[in-house]
Amino acid sequence: MIKQVTRGKIVTICVASAFLLMVVTAGLGAAGVLQTTEQGDIKYISTEKFADGTSTTIPPEDYQFAIESPTDANAFYNAVIRANNGGPLINSGISETEGIMAFHYHPMTYYFYLPLSIFGYVPFKILLLIISIISVIAGTTFLLLAEREHIEEGITRKEMFILAVASVGVGPVLSNLKTGQTSPVLYFLLSLFWWGYRHKKLKLSGSVLATGVFFKPYVLAPIALGMKKEKLGLIVSSIFTYLIGTLLAIALFGGDELYTYFNVIATELVGETTKSPHYITSASNLSLLNWTAGLAPYLRIILFLPLFYIGVRYLSDRDTKYSPQLFSATLLSIFILLSDTSAIDMPLLLPAIIVIGLHMYSESERFWMIGIVFVLFHIHPLSLEILVGFGSRYVPLISSNQSIVQTFIPVLQPGLYSIFGLYYITLSSADLARVVNPSIDTI
Repeated sequence: MIKQVTRGKIVTICVASAFLLMVVTAGLGAAGVLQTTEQGDIKYISTEKFADGTSTTIPPEDYQFAIESPTDANAFYNAVIRANNGGPLINSGISETEGIMAFHYHPMTYYFYLPLSIFGYVPFKILLLIISIISVIAGTTFLLLAEREHIEEGITRKEMFILAVASVGVGPVLSNLKTGQTSPVLYFLLSLFWWGYRHKKLKLSGSVLATGVFFKPYVLAPIALGMKKEKLGLIVSSIFTYLIGTLLAIALFGGDELYTYFNVIATELVGETTKSPHYITSASNLSLLNWTAGLAPYLRIILFLPLFYIGVRYLSDRDTKYSPQLFSATLLSIFILLSDTSAIDMPLLLPAIIVIGLHMYSESERFWMIGIVFVLFHIHPLSLEILVGFGSRYVPLISSNQSIVQTFIPVLQPGLYSIFGLYYITLSSADLARVVNPSIDTI
């Protein structure tokens, strides 16, 4: 029955659901139900205390540290305020008991947040929100521009505009916009990377990818697309950009700040391999494999091998036939290999959903699959909010059965099925299925 739904209706359902959530979220914000950016919601303190007993104090005449839980924007704002007043940019060892979030990004990211912070915390949040929305719209536009020459059915400017605006309302994207996270900006950088790759602007792609790595190292994953001999410029450009940025960080912030950053990264990577099962307590959570406890490391390796196969097929093919599949595989690898990726990181999968979806559109018999993947992806934060967020506080049936919810929520989270749905589609569309069944059709 589901296969009989036309491609147009599937797209309409996906786009309409994104617009609906956008309107509802905006309405709740205007009604004061959601946390707003008004100064009354913010607590200001003059001293930031660290776990080792040290502290950073700023002069009363300057802007003070801002606290607004549960958003993450205060981490970025406070990092600038702290550095401007002689404190450390990277506040490793922060207690967080008073609500100040840790800042663990590359020192060069300071210059992204600096111009947004000069008017105080409230304007900072507004400016960050505006930039994030623009990043999402521009990112989707670049993805559509990148692929329209490689698909059978064209995309009109009107369709591009509707899809670009609708992407702002996609569940995981909206969650990031509300908390002031960096994933919308990283989404734009990944999209620009893909556009540059498709248009053979490899140096641009490499530089853009390295810029994303300054924020979160795992954004490096799509560098696998530069491993062909004729595309090594992508890798060279990435290395050069990151090296220049790191040398500038040493010159501007000193070696100690950079050492602290790399130490934090190394510590987090070690933690990734020893992560234990954890409860899902908010809409920003995503437990992909951790709930399998001791089996998780082995499952990660097993699940990664087919993705690695796609890279081998890509390298062995003379043309770029497997480029979209490898792009999707690299982004999936972030979630398969790392144990600490969360719903906050899920927008990084949206480029893969869009690119693979554009190619599947020409196959009416299979397009419904990517439609289901998108809907599950879209409703993941809202579903968790109902189960462990506002639902656990205001719905008696849910609040009184939280022990049962916590037991079954790992297999109830839509993001789990969305990611593994995309995983299956990526493998089947990469011709992997022909190894088992030579008669199967692939994109």
